[in-house]
Amino acid sequence: MSAATAIVRWESTRDASRCGYEIAGFAPRRHRLEAEIDRTLTGAGDKKPAFVFMALGAAAPDDVATSISRAAGFSHAARVCVAIDPATFHATDPSALRDANVGIVLDQVDASTPLSVFSSDLVEAVRFSESFVAKARADARSACVLGAMLRLAHDLGLATLAGSGDRRPLAEREFEFDYVVSSGSAGSSGQQGS
Repeated sequence: MSAATAIVRWESTRDASRCGYEIAGFAPRRHRLEAEIDRTLTGAGDKKPAFVFMALGAAAPDDVATSISRAAGFSHAARVCVAIDPATFHATDPSALRDANVGIVLDQVDASTPLSVFSSDLVEAVRFSESFVAKARADARSACVLGAMLRLAHDLGLATLAGSGDRRPLAEREFEFDYVVSSGSAGSSGQQGS
């Protein structure tokens, strides 16, 4: 029996009508990608997500290529993406990452991530690591680094994600992420949070 995935709802900090979903706990060798995407989008009900992605993390390059290939055949209005960490991004053949139907989310970005990877035309979004965001909230130098990375990502047209986003009014926020995790969003396979 395979381990269950969880569904995480991401809400836009700029437009309350926009959201996305993450299939958390996805494992390429244990879960059927097409079934997990279908279950997530079916469970979204009347909400029309802008994207759905699954975090592959430090997956083997072959698993990344297989996941992209399988996701490429999925047709839906939501953008389908895979999230991989910078090391996996560099280790995977770029031709295996390039697919018109599947986007790449650069995952677990922190101060040690080379900024040059942001400029790759393969990357559509950047998710910052929780520990980096927490450190930036407590440390002035880390805050400067995170601020610069956010500005670069936005200048390049990349969406930015952070799990512990700030929901205060825009003028009062430290950092401006495009999407943050919806409060109470994780659920077991096939369930969405509010």
